[in-house]
Amino acid sequence: MVSLLFVAGWQGLVSCLVALCLQMLRYIMMTSFKEHQQR
Repeated sequence: MVSLLFVAGWQGLVSCLVALCLQMLRYIMMTSFKEHQQR
């Protein structure tokens, strides 16, 4: 039971980190795209 909870919590943490990384990547891509457009 404890191991199951541990695995569930770990999966949630990983999914949260992945979502955060994706958002950061998208933000960086958008900013770089805007900079390229300005030039």
